[in-house]
Amino acid sequence: MKQEAKFLPISEYQKRFFLEWTLAPQEILYNVSMVNRITGNLNRKALKQASEEVIKCNEVFFARYSKNGEICWCCDFNVDDFYQESTFDPKQPAELQLREILNHPFDLTKDVLVKFYLVRSENVDNEFYFIMTGHHIIADAIHAQQISIQIQTAYNQLVEGKSISLNINKTF
Repeated sequence: MKQEAKFLPISEYQKRFFLEWTLAPQEILYNVSMVNRITGNLNRKALKQASEEVIKCNEVFFARYSKNGEICWCCDFNVDDFYQESTFDPKQPAELQLREILNHPFDLTKDVLVKFYLVRSENVDNEFYFIMTGHHIIADAIHAQQISIQIQTAYNQLVEGKSISLNINKTF
């Protein structure tokens, strides 16, 4: 049996962001990003699981817009649509590779609207960059900070062997 689509409300600001995106879909002006440098031991599996739990608790991450921007609904994405792991190419400056990630435009009608990247430094032992980037249509800098705190909390609970307890209202 096919599940009915869950529609999400669209604010006046989201309508404006969608209109501006249609005028310049390759622009990154509305990308909201946060880069965290992590040094030391990192449980990569726990970080991915923590990210997955936070993703599941925030339905706005599943938003997709119709081609005309008048309808927004929840899509059936999974953690691998949101989360990627890689290693910096040691032959290129890390700053350039970070810039490539941060400057990737979002397609509001096709892409997930928030992405998480864990990038390992090839040149430095136990150095990682955890990058969150999303379109402003679903998050702003304050929400990026809240997302970061939610992931940190879930990660700490996982590595301490506790069950994850996130009290989130499903959307921003």
